[in-house]
Amino acid sequence: MRKFADTLFLAALALVILVPVLLFNGKPDQISEVENRALAELPPIQEGFNAFTSGLSEYIDDRIGLRDQMMQGYNSVVYETLNAKHSDVIRGDDGWLFYANDLPDYAGTNIDETAIAHQTEVLAAINAWCEERGIIFILAVGPNKSEIYDNLMPEGINKAEQTKTALIAERLREQGILVSYAKDDMLAHRDEQELYYALDTHWNSYGARYMMDDMVTLLGKETTDFTYIETPVIEGDLMVIMGMGWNGKYSLQVESEPAEGTVIEELDGAKHVYIHSEGTDKIVCYRDSFNRVMLPFYTYYFHGNVFWDFNIDWDFVEQEAPKYLILSCVERFFDDMIAENEDILMR
Repeated sequence: MRKFADTLFLAALALVILVPVLLFNGKPDQISEVENRALAELPPIQEGFNAFTSGLSEYIDDRIGLRDQMMQGYNSVVYETLNAKHSDVIRGDDGWLFYANDLPDYAGTNIDETAIAHQTEVLAAINAWCEERGIIFILAVGPNKSEIYDNLMPEGINKAEQTKTALIAERLREQGILVSYAKDDMLAHRDEQELYYALDTHWNSYGARYMMDDMVTLLGKETTDFTYIETPVIEGDLMVIMGMGWNGKYSLQVESEPAEGTVIEELDGAKHVYIHSEGTDKIVCYRDSFNRVMLPFYTYYFHGNVFWDFNIDWDFVEQEAPKYLILSCVERFFDDMIAENEDILMR
């Protein structure tokens, strides 16, 4: 009996050692689904012995078999079983996750009069630059997920009465500048259907529709009844940040269909697209990942260039001479978006 137990133990030990080696991932250009990053590549020997050995160690660490599965298992035990806190992800009610980077907006700790005055000045200068060229400027800001689903945020985190974005939007509107910040509409309809993903920082097309409806109303256009495709999903960028797999929480992926006969042409991957839509108004749009689901909506109203970038190319916009210049971001990226365009004050 003892001999059988020893044999079984040795066999199990051999499997533990051999399986990761046998499943070693030697393919080039591989991505870790858990860490959402590129795995280390085999270093060239020409860089020198020390550089090669250091790079080889990183290559083996990244590529050893079952690495992602072991990391997922560890993180699941730490964050779910042991209920530990994660520095970047907040666990809310009903299995929902929230991004800790939203907290300055949520708690109002980023409200500063000097910063508000400066950012308002930058946006007013962009609007004045556009007016001089017969272009209509539109600022479009998507609320953070925590702002809409504050009812699912954990207790103990106090919510500010008003975000910095709302304060700036109010001042810009007083100057006649077009601002879309559809927070109130989304709050009023959040219980009718999911507007954001439970395990992701982004909204779906149901949520983005409120920004689109608000924008077209500001422009004096009629809203449209869009067609949607619904798909249940069990993944999200917040799960990736936590290094975990599925936690049993389904969410609803919602994508809208573009207008019939229109084309969203990718010119530089997802970084630059051109919307082909006859009989619509010309735009140049600078946006972040939150605005991606807006693209099919745009086809009903606009055609032109859309860049996954905040930095406005003033010469390009002037050359294109669009009817509208759209600058769009999610609330937590508001500071970054303004910083990218402060050069307008020097023009």
